[in-house]
Amino acid sequence: MSAFLTHLRIRLRATLADPVALAVMIGTGLATLILWPGPMPASGPSLLFGGEAMPQGLATFYTFMWIWLWPAVASLRVGGATATGGASGVLFQRGHPALPIGPRARVLAEVAVTVTWVLVVRVAVLPAGPWLHDIAAGARPYPGLAAFAAQFSRHTVEGLVVVLPALVAWTMPGRAPQWRFARAAGLVVVQLLAARFGLLATPALCLVTSLALVALLLAPFGREWHRWRPSSRQRSATAVLARAAKPPHRRLVHDFLARPLPWLAAALLAQGIVLVAGLLVWPGVRLLGEDSPGLVYFGSIVVLSFAVSLIALRPMASAQAVAGLFGKPNYHEGDFLTAWSVLPVRREWVLRGVYLHALLVSLFIFALALGVNVLIAVVEHHRWAVLDFERNPAARLFVPLIAAVPCVAGFVAASAAGHKRKAVLAAAALLAVIHGHPLMLIFKAPVPMHAAVLVALALVGGGPVLFDLQRRAGPDRRAVARG
Repeated sequence: MSAFLTHLRIRLRATLADPVALAVMIGTGLATLILWPGPMPASGPSLLFGGEAMPQGLATFYTFMWIWLWPAVASLRVGGATATGGASGVLFQRGHPALPIGPRARVLAEVAVTVTWVLVVRVAVLPAGPWLHDIAAGARPYPGLAAFAAQFSRHTVEGLVVVLPALVAWTMPGRAPQWRFARAAGLVVVQLLAARFGLLATPALCLVTSLALVALLLAPFGREWHRWRPSSRQRSATAVLARAAKPPHRRLVHDFLARPLPWLAAALLAQGIVLVAGLLVWPGVRLLGEDSPGLVYFGSIVVLSFAVSLIALRPMASAQAVAGLFGKPNYHEGDFLTAWSVLPVRREWVLRGVYLHALLVSLFIFALALGVNVLIAVVEHHRWAVLDFERNPAARLFVPLIAAVPCVAGFVAASAAGHKRKAVLAAAALLAVIHGHPLMLIFKAPVPMHAAVLVALALVGGGPVLFDLQRRAGPDRRAVARG
């Protein structure tokens, strides 16, 4: 217990001393004022959308995304630079065997840091009770500060109980960001399934279920798992690490076009399996309520999220383009172009290939998601309701997200070029599209202003890096190579 309290005190002081960590913790605490989960009946959670009840499917979709991704932001800074590997980046955490504290106690202490900040921020904004009540309750009358404070406190504790397992999953160190995303997503699915069986219907059931999930997470944590690797004798001695020679420009085009194809085919196959399982084999599983095929929604989110991280962000099936920006071990900013600089191809050719790869793959992923949305609209409403926002509310949430496509392309190309500022700008624009678009829907922003903001964000995310795609003055590398 003393080690737990010591680590908690150290990390709290560290977040206070670090301006970035302080801003992150305050921002994540303020975000809980917009959406905060609580006990869920078997029919699913209920949320207000502009003062009106949100459709059950969208309500659970928002709840799933919030429980899944809010702890990811909240847990980025609680471990500190050393706990997250320093140069290895916040998404590539490592353990701390030298610390005088057990791995489970360390995780719980860092979770307690996030919980403490949430409590501090929510208590600090409690005097703004009428404004918060208007957002949460719409037209219902304000009950007074004392009654509202009691309701607000109860809602705070209930929300912390619900997000606790996901917060533990994100705070636990991991060697691959994809594994951490998948681990947290699987955990939230288990929570939604538990809710369907009534295990999150009351605060007491929420507490028991959350503690059970936390125990399942921490029980195997800290044990070493060794992957089997073939010995040198078992490895083939005749393996040839070479490819047939081709002209440089043809090899470049071939690699940009051919390398992603197996991954895109795998994503298409995975999406097909999700559709078959959700619509034909297991139609009774409705994670998003009785009015929508929840298994299709959730499976599609997982498939498309991994397609973005494993395909769109990896031109030529290589993580080298963006690994330096994230600080992945053994990678530095601009390594992608540095590796290509010794080959007889122009720098702008490589960057154009990277930009087009991210743009086209992102468009493919968006088209795949649009196809799923069309199919779900046909199943639910028996009509092609792609742009019919009244009959297909999910389209109103999804279709404008096409503005994120150029932001992804700008982020990948800027990362490959080693321009960190442009990459951060594109990433910020991408996050603004993903999170700002739903907020503008909730607050009913005028359509012209909404569209103008999305177009501006798309230009900010995908525009600045276009200057790096222009041809630079200087000798042609192929001519130099021939000479």
